[in-house]
Amino acid sequence: MDDLVAGLAVGREGDDGPALTRMGVQYLLVPHPATDPLTKVLDASPELTRLSRTGTFAVWRLQATSARLMLLQGSTVTPLSAGRVDARVQIPPGTGPRTLLLAEPADGGWRAALNGHDVKARTVDGWAQGYDVPTAGGEFELTRSMTMRHIWVVIQGIAVLLVAVLALPGAQSDTLMLAAEKERRRRGRRGRRRAPRVPRARVHRELPSAAPAEPPEPPEAVEEPSTEEVS
Repeated sequence: MDDLVAGLAVGREGDDGPALTRMGVQYLLVPHPATDPLTKVLDASPELTRLSRTGTFAVWRLQATSARLMLLQGSTVTPLSAGRVDARVQIPPGTGPRTLLLAEPADGGWRAALNGHDVKARTVDGWAQGYDVPTAGGEFELTRSMTMRHIWVVIQGIAVLLVAVLALPGAQSDTLMLAAEKERRRRGRRGRRRAPRVPRARVHRELPSAAPAEPPEPPEAVEEPSTEEVS
């Protein structure tokens, strides 16, 4: 789509307009047209018709027919009525192969049935959802599975509820207190790791000095026998 819009913006000749209508685009709006040089380019484009212009915006309409649901047969485009999501329409008989184009991205969420029978889907223009329609035509019914949408809605609701709970004053104070407590503990661990080790003082205990030994007593004098006793 960006390339097609850029082609219209520079006045490129080709099928940019019809290609945009196959994407469901019917109108172009330019804000502040008096100062935007794109205004003159769009006015000169043969694929566009200006509908209105004010000092705030200007609107152009693509001449090719566009709709959310289109029946394609060669270069003939027939718009069909469709709701915002689902569609039920009567397709008239035709004279050749036809394609039913839905201006929505092709994915596995769409289900189509023709006369009560499932219709095989295919990708059109490299991105859009399409279905082959037989020449007999019939009642075409298109539905969209909302399972994934419901899942996303539930996830978004849980996220919003969590943000609302965290925004409460009590939750904020508890969160700040918890963060402060974690920071205090972290700094405490860091301080203990960086604190220098103080060597333990060694205590020398002096043993009491031994009491001085008493001098040994002198041996008793042994009296030698006299000569008289010997004789």
